Amino acid sequence: MSFPAILRPRVLLAALALSALAAAQERAHVRRLSDELVRGRVGDVFDSTVSADERWIVYRADATQDERFELYSVPVDGSAPPVKLSFASRPDTDVPAFAFSPDSTRVLFLADTLRNEQNDLYVVAADRSTPPYRLNPPLAAHRTLRDFGCSADGAWVAFRSNHASGAGFELFRVPLDGSAAALRVSAPLVPGGDVRGYRFASPTELVYDADQDSDEVYELYASSIGELRRRAPAPEPTR
Repeated sequence: MSFPAILRPRVLLAALALSALAAAQERAHVRRLSDELVRGRVGDVFDSTVSADERWIVYRADATQDERFELYSVPVDGSAPPVKLSFASRPDTDVPAFAFSPDSTRVLFLADTLRNEQNDLYVVAADRSTPPYRLNPPLAAHRTLRDFGCSADGAWVAFRSNHASGAGFELFRVPLDGSAAALRVSAPLVPGGDVRGYRFASPTELVYDADQDSDEVYELYASSIGELRRRAPAPEPTR
């Protein structure tokens, strides 16, 4: 079907108007949860996670400074604006890992707030109603935390760190509420040894694999309060 030349501009304008209306209708059920990002630069939401009770979203974004990723939380229903959970004491502070506590009320995160690539472990209320607190002891130079995990009941946090030895990464456990100091739960490592992986078998027992007794020979161990024992050789990783 063709239109007279005099009508073609009107037809084009009508088609553009209909297209804009359709696009607006498609976006009507969508709302932006993240805050306004840096304009004129590469501001991005990097990743996010939803709390188990589906009330909160926590996300990382370089919202205020390009390439400085910080941690934010926002209600899933958009009933309140995002709040920043992390804090930056250096221009290039980063948050490499984060997770909700099992009851969804708190957020745990790693951040190199004091020295570049030396991560501390912090806990903060999901709504930022209370400030963050640190779970690990102060870190000397060239020491860091690598990762963390919560027990199912939310009482304990386990993490790997070389803060005690400065060499191999050992396994530690600390109360989530910060009411006591972190304690090492892995046995002493041979030179070159590391705890490679771990998981809570129960709220009072951690299972971990490490080359604890012989370098590069990984075995599986269980650690309870005041008790360490070998379980079995760990399976070789699939290549």
